[in-house]
Amino acid sequence: MRIRPGRPTDAAAVAAVCRATARLGAPLPRDHPAPWLVSAVYAEPYLALEPGTARLLLDDEGVVGYAVAAVDSAAFYRRWVREWTPRLSEQVAGLDVAASAEVAELARLLVDPRRMLPPGME
Repeated sequence: MRIRPGRPTDAAAVAAVCRATARLGAPLPRDHPAPWLVSAVYAEPYLALEPGTARLLLDDEGVVGYAVAAVDSAAFYRRWVREWTPRLSEQVAGLDVAASAEVAELARLLVDPRRMLPPGME
């Protein structure tokens, strides 16, 4: 096992780990209505917008774990709204948010990630 910095090109591998561990270490169910949305909120934006904070755990086969963060969450979320959300606007527009409360909440977080900030952090 080894640890290395993350890069934007690691997004697919990190997304796979995110979805494989999204349920307290268990994978998303096969019938999840929008598995891409889980990693689009909880993992991929960090690699795209602030890759210098990402660290990946690798074994001989590839990425098996990761840690992502933002140095300044409020500033990161402002950038997310400007740069990350527009990349996924077509996919979000196609979601059936009425079909799943989880998908509706994830879509809200993708559009307004500042909702993840604790009160007073803006």
